[in-house]
Amino acid sequence: GISEYSNEADGDIHLILFDLKDTNKTFVAEIPDPNCPSVKGSKYATKYQKCREEFEKYKLPKKKVLKGKYKIYGSFFFDKIHNVKGAPPFGGEIHPVLTIKKVK
Repeated sequence: GISEYSNEADGDIHLILFDLKDTNKTFVAEIPDPNCPSVKGSKYATKYQKCREEFEKYKLPKKKVLKGKYKIYGSFFFDKIHNVKGAPPFGGEIHPVLTIKKVK
């Protein structure tokens, strides 16, 4: 599930994912900002834009939580450990997220 999301200073959307069987186990995923110059030049720019549009469909008004189950696909990335909310102790995250779909 997705317990929380926020807009980062760099324009990415930061998602905090959680294990449905143990909500104390969290992980981070980030949807890139399609307006970022390095993203615009990427061959995946269209995928990032579609991912952001899909994400927007699931947001609840005035809340930073998404209800339900989601399938998220993207690249696994070892980020430096820098005390990011929701990050696992080993510093891994899904960045960039390429697709997000609500599971019915």
